[in-house]
Amino acid sequence: RSLTIPQRKDYIRATQCMMTTPSKSLKSFPDNTNRYDDFKNPFILAASLRTGIHGTGTFLPWHRYAINLWEDALREECDYKGAQPYWDWFLDTPDGGGEWEKSPLYDVENGFGGNGVYVNQSLAGFEIPDFGSMGGGCITNGLFKDMTVRIGPMGQMTKNNTRCITRGFSATIAHSGASRKSLSKVLSAKTFTEFRSWAEMGSGHVTMGSGGIGFEDEGGDLHSIGHMGIGGEMMDPFNSLNDPLFWLHHTGMDRMWSLWQEVDPAKRAMDVGGPSGFFDLAPLKLETSVWVGVAGPDVPAGRVMDPLNRHGSGVLCYKYE
Repeated sequence: RSLTIPQRKDYIRATQCMMTTPSKSLKSFPDNTNRYDDFKNPFILAASLRTGIHGTGTFLPWHRYAINLWEDALREECDYKGAQPYWDWFLDTPDGGGEWEKSPLYDVENGFGGNGVYVNQSLAGFEIPDFGSMGGGCITNGLFKDMTVRIGPMGQMTKNNTRCITRGFSATIAHSGASRKSLSKVLSAKTFTEFRSWAEMGSGHVTMGSGGIGFEDEGGDLHSIGHMGIGGEMMDPFNSLNDPLFWLHHTGMDRMWSLWQEVDPAKRAMDVGGPSGFFDLAPLKLETSVWVGVAGPDVPAGRVMDPLNRHGSGVLCYKYE
């Protein structure tokens, strides 16, 4: 929202530039067609067999590093002059004075376009509950309505697999996940492990009463705000990066982590915890390598923990407005 119209257009231009700039990783991924694909492949592998970043301590530092590599590529290869924007989802909720479906991010001329046509959403042959969704099919307007993707669903990398970008908005999920209660819950975490768990998966507990077994939501689950709140491609655990809104959503999550760290940077800037990977239960440490494949060189987690690089050994240097 703080970007001027020319700044918004320039970010979108640079994103589209990445979609037309030739791939640099054809030796590893011969089916890639552009630089945007080069960022999809590491995400697929990191989300699946390579490390399994979801539900692990690596989740936040991996995405932080990937976001910054993406921003570097926009600047160095597509002449982008700005910074990677973040999505403050709270402003698109009733608590924040807005509505999910009316977010300026969906602007037709200066944004990413809106919802998809209504269809029953499915993934790997299984129908997905719509959670109040009124879409699920190809997006029909905006600057990305004619964009095609060739990777996925569910991590497939095969020839002749051209598809449209799909979306299926769910205001119910977005309004809940980005509510004042939910955001406050995440920011109240005392440790990195607690913060990561609440931010990625939420918190709550099972209830027993006269009405039977229920579930009381206690807030959190920022991850679902964008993935399930947007739906379509963003619902795919391996191919959500197909939708360029992925970057703004995960930068929003990175901002929340940064806000949490800044409450007590002496303790929190380098606080790590949890397993290194879904298949590697060794605890995440500052020296644990963060792997992003062809998107960039491996780095120890400690080098991407603090955005302000206060320890002097990091590879980042940025702050959120």
